[in-house]
Amino acid sequence: MTELKTAILQFDEKFLSESIGMEDVEFLVELYGLYLEQASKVIESMMVCRVERDFEYLGQLSHKIKSSSRSVGAIAMGNLLEAIERAARDKNASELQVYLHELPQLAEDIFEKIENHINVLKSS
Repeated sequence: MTELKTAILQFDEKFLSESIGMEDVEFLVELYGLYLEQASKVIESMMVCRVERDFEYLGQLSHKIKSSSRSVGAIAMGNLLEAIERAARDKNASELQVYLHELPQLAEDIFEKIENHINVLKSS
């Protein structure tokens, strides 16, 4: 397990509302939902790129959701995606192997936390 996963808070549930300065539950739920939908698709595509060893597209996909991950409070995901993007750019297959091995479990953990947070928001 890399330091990226363990050193950073996986999901900061207050980050999004604090960064946009609003507590509009409906809007927050919509943003989280859009993120989950987009990130799931991108990560699935990244796993295909892993098999095909398509470093360039892998880097592009990582870049695509890196900022949105951080914006919704999925800081660890954003950091791991940044590492994947850098390793893909450098064509560093050994680093990519380690990072891409971690990605599905980290994504699953974070997506579960976001879904739980959505449920809390909806019930408030």
